[in-house]
Amino acid sequence: MNRILICGIAASLPLLAVAGPELTEELNGLKVETSTSPFTAQDNTGSGPVTGNATLVLKLTNREARAVECEVDPGPTATEVQVQKVSLAPGESATLRVDSRAAGARTEAKLTCQPASAS
Repeated sequence: MNRILICGIAASLPLLAVAGPELTEELNGLKVETSTSPFTAQDNTGSGPVTGNATLVLKLTNREARAVECEVDPGPTATEVQVQKVSLAPGESATLRVDSRAAGARTEAKLTCQPASAS
């Protein structure tokens, strides 16, 4: 049993060596909880070589007593260069996705949050 566990861990070590995602946070003193999760998907449709895309899944939760506005700039390695913006009411959460060009490419996204502007 232990041998199987050790073999399983050893087999997964190369997966851990792949360049991981990078998220720079500028929360400006706001209580915004962030959690990230890298996700790698591969397209093996048989119509060509196997290609992979690395995606950074970002969950934001507003822990402030006031609304906040956050934006994610996906950085230079993103497949979609559009900045994503989200407004979060107190206690509200949102999930955003940042795609890299290829699996193993480092995601260099930047998260910036600030108090929501009064309109």
